[in-house]
Amino acid sequence: FYEIRHGLNFIFGLTIFWSLAVEEQFYFAWGIILHFLRKPFFIVIITLLFISLIFSYTYLEIWKQPHNNLRFHTLFTLQYFCTGAIIAHAASYRNSIFHFLIKLPRWVYAGIYILLLIINGTAEREFIALQPLEYDFIKAVLFALIIFDQALKSKPVIKAGRSKWINYWGRISYGIYVYHALVVSIVIRTMNPHFTGNLVLLKSVTTIIIIFLITLGISHLSFQYFEKFFLKLKK
Repeated sequence: FYEIRHGLNFIFGLTIFWSLAVEEQFYFAWGIILHFLRKPFFIVIITLLFISLIFSYTYLEIWKQPHNNLRFHTLFTLQYFCTGAIIAHAASYRNSIFHFLIKLPRWVYAGIYILLLIINGTAEREFIALQPLEYDFIKAVLFALIIFDQALKSKPVIKAGRSKWINYWGRISYGIYVYHALVVSIVIRTMNPHFTGNLVLLKSVTTIIIIFLITLGISHLSFQYFEKFFLKLKK
């Protein structure tokens, strides 16, 4: 909530932890919703999705608050959870949405992968003239459809699970996410002691490769010697 109010104007290496806070809120609330509202669950999802979109529109258009601050808000990120929940609900109950998505040809899903790549950058976003709210919601839907393609289609566009490298990166992805901003800060500060959070140095390919390799190494060590202990507690 500090980031919602003030944006990213503090320790850069800690900025990404806003999403872990939102995830914890999700874990606390979603189980209760599932327990008490299992039968009308789909209606609940759609209602929460509309609440998220209406709140986000109000925040941007009526209250005139910055989009970057909105991104951290629980009611904004609710649209991502709701979009994923619609896919999960369809997969669990094999409803009409599931049958519609399962019948879509591979070329449609191939187009979804390409479209996500096209709009996943600032320049492209400006090119297709999308508003921030539309852009975020479309991205959420595209990600959900790609997850559907990977997890539930018998012949996905790209069988990512066949790659040992991709599987392993998925296994250590929590570490990659948690440590990457800290590594960015350390590497750039080493190169420029007066670093204030401006990421202009990331335009260097060499810098990006160095940060990527260091992040992978730290994430590997974290997974092997720290995270595995906690993962065993799942059993």
